[in-house]
Amino acid sequence: MACCIIAAFLVAQCMAILRRWGVFWGLLPVPADEVPDTVYTRLAGWLRRPNVRAAVAGALVIELIGAGSWAYLEHGEHISQFADVQWSRLRGEDVVYARVCNRGGPSSIRLVLNDTGRDGQLIRHPG
Repeated sequence: MACCIIAAFLVAQCMAILRRWGVFWGLLPVPADEVPDTVYTRLAGWLRRPNVRAAVAGALVIELIGAGSWAYLEHGEHISQFADVQWSRLRGEDVVYARVCNRGGPSSIRLVLNDTGRDGQLIRHPG
């Protein structure tokens, strides 16, 4: 009998912890009789301080510059090819890019296909 009471208390404690986490992360509403201590109130309190706001803004700028540079350097060719394919599709053309190896190293070939599926214009882009 005592073990059932202990188990009930443990389950009640776990449910209270889960409810408190839900309130803190904004998944559950704050009860009317409690002081709202959520992640949003804490962030708002931290961001009221000018030094914290400046540090967050600086970190965000550095992160955006780093992520943008990485995306441009590592994926710029793919992004531009994808944009070209989509733009050409809007104009009614079918464009395909292919990677090939030649004496100068790997490169991209832009292939414009007409409605019958035969090869059209061939333009080489160094890759």
